[in-house]
Amino acid sequence: SEISYGGIVERLKDCYGALGFTTFRLFHLLDEGKPKLVEAMQYLIDGYHRYVDGDLEGSITQLRKAVQVLRDKVLPKVQELEGIKSLRDYSEELAVHLDCMLKGLSGMIKTLFNILSIGGPHPGPVPRDSTLLAFKLTLSLIEYLAKVA
Repeated sequence: SEISYGGIVERLKDCYGALGFTTFRLFHLLDEGKPKLVEAMQYLIDGYHRYVDGDLEGSITQLRKAVQVLRDKVLPKVQELEGIKSLRDYSEELAVHLDCMLKGLSGMIKTLFNILSIGGPHPGPVPRDSTLLAFKLTLSLIEYLAKVA
């Protein structure tokens, strides 16, 4: 994991201390065969870098791309998990609950994508606080999906 990447996590931590160690620990997703989450993380990190540099519009664009990967490439796979299919045999009620939870997660991702569809070619201001909120929410979604996907 960290060692196989030649201390990259530690070097990134030194360079981007404000980003937080948690973000770069998510690079273990490479070892776990979760390339779509890695793709979302790359957009997230680029978005953070642009945010730090003061490029709020560029940051929003990259965060929107991260959420788009979660919406289009990760969430559909979570909904198709074999575990959910087999749970239907044991408990329809539990399966309904899990379906509702996934619909809620899908709704969160859609709402976040809409929040990120401002600035740049999209009309509206790009406030710094909204960008930071979007960054934190996107990071939290990636962390959660890394555990369940």
